[in-house]
Amino acid sequence: MKHLIYSPGEPAGIGPDLILKLSSTNFWESLKSKIVVMGDIDLFRDRSKALDLNIHINEIKDFKKIKPNKRKSIQVFHASKCLDTTPSKLNPKNSKYVLEILDQSIKSVYKIKVLV
Repeated sequence: MKHLIYSPGEPAGIGPDLILKLSSTNFWESLKSKIVVMGDIDLFRDRSKALDLNIHINEIKDFKKIKPNKRKSIQVFHASKCLDTTPSKLNPKNSKYVLEILDQSIKSVYKIKVLV
């Protein structure tokens, strides 16, 4: 495997927290696949700050420039903007965001042949 795309799902859920916490472990660097997070870059910045994780958020604009996983750092392909980054509070207005992220992830798979 070369690349993985991680789609965190509903912004209010644990998806953003999971990838941020995973990236703070030694295991993150040991993964052979390069992981790209698909979503709103501000969501991950906000959540990293709220969780006091101090994770470096690197915006990726070209999948060909993905780098190996580095501890306390994630690579985010900013594909869409969510309307509310508040954790644990579902916002129906974010449903469009969730679908756009999934759609963009699927298109990326066909375009650059990464593994979702």
